[in-house]
Order: sequence, then C-alpha cells, then structure tokens
Amino acid sequence: MGRRRNHQLYTAVWVTDGSYNKDVVPLINGAGWIVFYTRTKQRMYGSFFEVSPKAESYLAELLGLLAIHVLVAVIEQYFQLGKSTATIACDNKGALFKSKEYRRRIPNGASQADIKRVL
Repeated sequence: MGRRRNHQLYTAVWVTDGSYNKDVVPLINGAGWIVFYTRTKQRMYGSFFEVSPKAESYLAELLGLLAIHVLVAVIEQYFQLGKSTATIACDNKGALFKSKEYRRRIPNGASQADIKRVL
C-alpha cells in the first residue's frame, strides 16, 4: 500500500504589516509579509512599496493582505493542494475583516475598490 500524502501537515502561518509615515514620505506606503511553515520550519518573506497620492496606513495593510491572499491562491493552484489550512494575521482587525468579506458587488466609488474586488 502506498503512502498517502496528507497536505494538512503543511500548515502555514502568514503575517503581514503595512507601513505609512505621512511626515517622512507622504506619497509612499508599503507592506511586508512572512510565511512560516510549521512542519518544515522554513520561512519565506517579501516586501514592496507603492507610490500613490492616496497613500495611507489602511491601504498599506490591505496591500499586504492582498499579497498574501494572491500568494496562497497561486501556491494552492500550482501544487494542486486544494484549500489550505493557512492562518493569516495582521495587526489591523478592520483590514483583516475586509479581506475575509465576500461581496457580490463593490461600488465604483468605494475606497480601495480595486483591492477589495481582487480580495
């Protein structure tokens, strides 16, 4: 009998944090993220920034969550894992709640509508 691969063993913890300092660089916000695989003890991390006249701390948090959600989806699809048991965390509960929310329609005038549509 062959061994069955249990993808539940590959649990990951994803954490992100957005950054914005209007006094130092008012047109730039950024985000960093890290993923830690509990079984293998390996980690992967990244960061990026965006130059925008609409830069703000909440947007930075949403961008970090967007990056994580996209990476999780790509990894699940590429490795044919199905739905993962990933845990996603950040220090902004409002942004975390918005990233979990499913809405059929996001109004054009909504703040961060482009990010919310992708999420």
